[in-house]
Amino acid sequence: LAYAGDLKLEDLVQEAINNSPELKMSEARWVSSTHKASSAGSLPDPMLMLGYQNEGYDNYTFGEMEGSQWMLSFSQMFPFYGKRELKTGMAERESNVFKESSESLKFKISSDVRERYYELYLIHKNIELLEYKRELLKKTEEAALTRYSNGMSMQTEVIMAQTEKYMISERIEMLKQKIEAVEGMLNSTLGRAVTNELARPGELRATTFDYTLEALLDMAVEKSPLIMAKKEMLEAGKLNASMMR
Repeated sequence: LAYAGDLKLEDLVQEAINNSPELKMSEARWVSSTHKASSAGSLPDPMLMLGYQNEGYDNYTFGEMEGSQWMLSFSQMFPFYGKRELKTGMAERESNVFKESSESLKFKISSDVRERYYELYLIHKNIELLEYKRELLKKTEEAALTRYSNGMSMQTEVIMAQTEKYMISERIEMLKQKIEAVEGMLNSTLGRAVTNELARPGELRATTFDYTLEALLDMAVEKSPLIMAKKEMLEAGKLNASMMR
């Protein structure tokens, strides 16, 4: 398989993040929540009332009738001490939940792209190996035909080489069909047309992996946006309980 260029993993990850409608929606909720948090501790809107009471329906009777009067009132609610701070704290925690949820979605998008990229890379590598093996079998088949035509071997040897060669060809075709399926899923994650043809993934470099399972678990607990979001929800619940008390 020949392609004009190689796919670059980090470019694909960034493209998927930029084009994700779910992420845009999540980030919009986060931005909206930050504005809500900035005003959560404000005093309630003041109330201004202006009214007039008249005696009768025909004439303006203010100053002439005892019951005629203008009324003006102004009121402002002041929450109990500490409630405004608690409301601000709750709104900030809720905003942090939206923020961490957006980060978690970014990680998921990145993970999906990387998984399909590496799967695509593996399929191409398998096809390479199978095509190399098929070329070897072609040479084996040619040698077997030569020996058979010279009466130096049985026809069975030729048939076995041909059968294995055709089986490998069938596996290659199946892998090519799998490439189309994986490319379709990757295109969907990238926000492209599902039928868009992709280049081949670039060559990968071997990297060391020095982490233990315990270290990975500690990192997940410490840095996971999903866990952070749950913690923020817990703190918001505590503040809500305090405000209700």
